[in-house]
Amino acid sequence: MRTTMSLDDVLVKELMEVTKAKTKTEAIHTAIAEFLRRKKIEGLLALEGKIHLNLDWRELEEQELEAQEEHERLWRGHHKTDALDPHFEQVPGLTLHKPPRHLRRRSHSTS
Repeated sequence: MRTTMSLDDVLVKELMEVTKAKTKTEAIHTAIAEFLRRKKIEGLLALEGKIHLNLDWRELEEQELEAQEEHERLWRGHHKTDALDPHFEQVPGLTLHKPPRHLRRRSHSTS
């Protein structure tokens, strides 16, 4: 966004030195980004002591691993279609069809 502003030359020059920016635009972008980052941190620090999270990381990790195992179990083979290629796995709500012969991969043997 193009903007016209009146800025203090001494402040902009110092800002460019501190940020090691090559242009005024780069220096101002850096300063704005840093200002916003600090304000977000202040907002988070203001929440300290106001929010209580009763989280047990071990329990959460165990739940995540169980969910991952269930997902892999379903994905890897307990619902294979037997009418089609045995390497295809059925996805609920998805009907698999063999591709036309001209679109099938051909095995290239190097013997």
